[in-house]
Amino acid sequence: MHTLVSYDELPYDSLPLPETQPDFLAAIARLHGFDAPDPAHARILELGCAQGGNLIPLAWRWPHSECMGVELSRVQAEAGAAFIQRLGLSNVQIVHGDLAALPADLGAFDYIIAHGVFSWVPPAVQQALLELCRRHLTPQGVAYISFNVAAGWAAQTRTDLDQAVLIAPSFGLKAIPGPLTVLADNATLLLPDAFMWWDPALQAALPPSYASPGYSRHGLAQIVRLGFAVRGLARRAAPGPAAIIVVTNANDMAVDNAATAQVLADWRAQGSAATAYE
Repeated sequence: MHTLVSYDELPYDSLPLPETQPDFLAAIARLHGFDAPDPAHARILELGCAQGGNLIPLAWRWPHSECMGVELSRVQAEAGAAFIQRLGLSNVQIVHGDLAALPADLGAFDYIIAHGVFSWVPPAVQQALLELCRRHLTPQGVAYISFNVAAGWAAQTRTDLDQAVLIAPSFGLKAIPGPLTVLADNATLLLPDAFMWWDPALQAALPPSYASPGYSRHGLAQIVRLGFAVRGLARRAAPGPAAIIVVTNANDMAVDNAATAQVLADWRAQGSAATAYE
């Protein structure tokens, strides 16, 4: 089967994702009056599971669950399968496969997780993902499908949106003083790209080394550049959506919430009824 060479050569980080945990999803569902299945005895499917960094801990935690992961990268799928074998887990498997061409006899799942996948696949695969959920989700099951967006940019420029919700937006970084943002950003993009590790202990302990949790300096610089561009536009023009909700975290040590507060003030000065929560 065809696999993505880029994913094989530079595998995607494979780490636990708290927002995708079935017990968290079950709690949210029940708060909305929906009786979700007990995760401890559930069938769980993760699409685009990489090496199983999110899926395997679920199987370890809930030995009476049945977990399956699907991954397009052969290198990642084989690494995950080898790790499962070393752990001796019998209730989890990772298969090398294309989510748009999976067999029809997969059975039904109580939880289907697709974190970020919907964001970077073509429309045909997006439709296949939704169809897979329709066919294989149990009647009381929960599907988690996340979609990555540059919410701050959308809030400023997209007039076709009714509402934009920004959660912990990054319009600036605490580590870079505001007046030095452009200089630091341009300097970073001129230098060769490298990875920044946010947890040296995990970097040393988590094999293989290329899967350590980190961020590309150039990627981070582009995020900063986009945030700075929104800050400039907010001073000159009204935002696009009729309603904007911004949620900040006072304990976030990386994001500059003062920059977010200034964007909010500029939007309100332009006539927006932007609402803020902390």
